Amino acid sequence: MAWTYSSSLPTDKDKVRFLVQDTDTNDQLIQDEEITFALTETGNIYRASALVARSIALQLGRQLTLVRVPKELAWDAHQQWEHYKELAKELEIKAASSGATGVFAGGISVADKTARENDSDRVQNSFTADLHQS
Repeated sequence: MAWTYSSSLPTDKDKVRFLVQDTDTNDQLIQDEEITFALTETGNIYRASALVARSIALQLGRQLTLVRVPKELAWDAHQQWEHYKELAKELEIKAASSGATGVFAGGISVADKTARENDSDRVQNSFTADLHQS
C-alpha cells in the first residue's frame, strides 16, 4: 500500500488527504488505495473525506486510551476519535451543501422545455402529457 501527498497541483486524493489533514509523511493515517476507494464509492471529495474521517475515527477507536499521568504527556486516542467523528459530520454537511447532488427540475420555463424537447441527442420521454391523444 502507498501513501503520497502533493500540495502543488493536487489530485482529488490529495484534496481528500488535505481535508482530513493526513498530510504528514511521518504520521500517515490512511493509504492512497483507501482514499481511492472512498472517492470511487462517493464520487465527491467532501463525501469521500467524510468516509475517510470516519475510517480514521474507527482506527483510533480501536486503540487503547492512555491514562494521563501528572507532568507527563500521553496521547489520548479517545480525544482523536472524537475529533475525526466531528470532522466527518462537518464534511458530510459540506458535501450536502456543495451542490454535488440534488433534484433537477428541467422544463420549468417554456423556452427551457422547448429546448429540451428539440434536443435530438436527449433520451426521449416514455410518458408525455399528450401520450393518449390522437
